Amino acid sequence: MKAITALAIVGMGIGSAVAGSMGTPVSAKGGKVVPIEPLAPTGCACFDASCQVEFGAFYTHTWADSDHLDNQDGGGISFGYFYNEYIGSRVAGSWIGSQPIHDVTLSVVARYPVKSLCIAPYAFGGLGGKFNSTNEFTGHAGGGLEWRSEALNCTGIFCEGKYTWDDADGFTSLNAGLRFNF
Repeated sequence: MKAITALAIVGMGIGSAVAGSMGTPVSAKGGKVVPIEPLAPTGCACFDASCQVEFGAFYTHTWADSDHLDNQDGGGISFGYFYNEYIGSRVAGSWIGSQPIHDVTLSVVARYPVKSLCIAPYAFGGLGGKFNSTNEFTGHAGGGLEWRSEALNCTGIFCEGKYTWDDADGFTSLNAGLRFNF
């Protein structure tokens, strides 16, 4: 154990000695000074202005306050536009259950991209409608997390939760899917 501790201390000392001279100009042979250029910051450009339009496809699962939508599966699509890195709007439609309930929503989305990890947590809320044998006006709110891959043309994988209020009862949805950015 003492040997490992001693090696760690020596390693930290060597690392400090090497790192101590970094970032300062170095004199080369002949007296010429060579400046050290800082590295450009790395990060994800997938949430920049060039990726404002998105199309999504997702799986959804619901838990309802009543029995008619409890533990039902479905799917949906979405189309969104971001005005800048942080604020956008999205319209989505989903089909839930064996006797489908059609849930259509219009949302305002607020996100905070963490470019060093290429992820963006977000919150959303808005209005919509639930259509089947009866039509109902709805409101909703939720949040999620999206990860995008620059290697796949900024395609994103997302997971989000949403609660929907309607005239009779409400339901919770868990959505997971892909977003394609243009």
